[in-house]
Amino acid sequence: MWAETRWESKVKSVEPMRYHGAAVREVLTEVRDNTKDPAIKAEAQSLSKEVGSYRFSICTVVWYDVLSAIQHVSKLMQSPNMHVDLAVNLLKKTEQGLQSYRASGFVTAQMAAKDICEEMNAEAVLKQKRLRSTKRHFSYESHDEPFSDALRNLEIGFFNVVLDAALSAITERFTTLENVENKFGVLTNFPSLADEELAEQCNALGCLCQLDVCGRAPLNDRISGGENATAGVWPWQVSIHDIQLGHHYCGGTLIAKDWVLAGAHCFDSPSDSDIVMYFGRVSQYGSNPYEISRTVSRVIVHPDYGHPPFDKDIALVQLSSSVPFSDYIRPVCLAAAGSVFDAGTESWVTGWGYLEPEGPVSDMLQEVMLPVVSNSDCDHAYTGVVGITITNNMICSGQDGKSVCPGDSGGPMVSRKGSLWIQSGITLTSENQCNAELNYPSSSSLSKDRLNSNSQDPLMKRTVVLYMNL
Repeated sequence: MWAETRWESKVKSVEPMRYHGAAVREVLTEVRDNTKDPAIKAEAQSLSKEVGSYRFSICTVVWYDVLSAIQHVSKLMQSPNMHVDLAVNLLKKTEQGLQSYRASGFVTAQMAAKDICEEMNAEAVLKQKRLRSTKRHFSYESHDEPFSDALRNLEIGFFNVVLDAALSAITERFTTLENVENKFGVLTNFPSLADEELAEQCNALGCLCQLDVCGRAPLNDRISGGENATAGVWPWQVSIHDIQLGHHYCGGTLIAKDWVLAGAHCFDSPSDSDIVMYFGRVSQYGSNPYEISRTVSRVIVHPDYGHPPFDKDIALVQLSSSVPFSDYIRPVCLAAAGSVFDAGTESWVTGWGYLEPEGPVSDMLQEVMLPVVSNSDCDHAYTGVVGITITNNMICSGQDGKSVCPGDSGGPMVSRKGSLWIQSGITLTSENQCNAELNYPSSSSLSKDRLNSNSQDPLMKRTVVLYMNL
């Protein structure tokens, strides 16, 4: 019967020696005695001698046992009905079985090898190699004497090596598959999940699948730029409108297909039903060929927002429906847990803020590079400014002649890490801040707050934590 898998073919190649060693040796002996070809006679004699050795029998038993264990799990995993959770359990059991075999299998293999030798009328004894003493020439050479016990040498030099290699391969595959189950297991076990858990798992999977597009701006091929941004340069930029006011009043950041990150202060006044969010927009008054809009499903404000004022000024906004990703509309990446943005780090702030202290908002999306300023310098700069306290949950940035203005607030503050753009903060402004001569750093809520440290909303936690910890 032909083997169905690669591992099964390996098992079948060893099987005759494992269970029919006496017959194989008998055939080799017959060939040796009947052939007239000296080369064939010598080869048959050598093979017959090797097959009849105790060492060969031990090695055969070990190989067969290990290959059989791997073949068993391999064949089951190729079943069309195999689910990822079952495969993980199967690999785990195989790993445990090999660990147990490594601990006691060498003794078992010796006993099986003795039975094989008895069937062949061969002596179950390992030949002892003569040890030659050598002079130690260098200081790094070991003082240890080589093992004089032949069985111990075989255990260390063959048995342990084979089992360690098998365990390493199984462990690697188990770890990989376990990661797959943790991230995509919902695809195979969703019939058994409760509605609430299913919703949470599907949301997690949806966020995970967006990680390969976050922070990538295909149309942004520069490190520095002018004041006017062009379409697609900042594809995560959101323009938030109040339909009662009839114009843009806050910025936001797309972080997932149906979630926007913004400042909590942006939702102090307008009703959720009065808010419209625009994606792919560059001009407030002109044409935006790549633009789409969404209304708001709900707004989740950080529970500690405003204590003290401007601290934890963070809100998550769930959209009425998902937005399709393109070169002009993409999510940003959020900073990983423990990220630090040192003073001097180049940070970009974008928005439609006032170009003059009295307004109105800019027509074209503006961009400005503001290097990070240390919190101590920031605190000193804000000394005497009523209503603003610099906390450890904030990050500051600023530069001579450049600032953020009303209308920019709620939008992203991002830094480039390799090929990805990472959001480090949410822009904050005060009503009187649009004055570059003051050179006050713009203060932004830092995402190191993790957005969810005190949130009781599991969906909010799931949406944000996926981006930060995966």
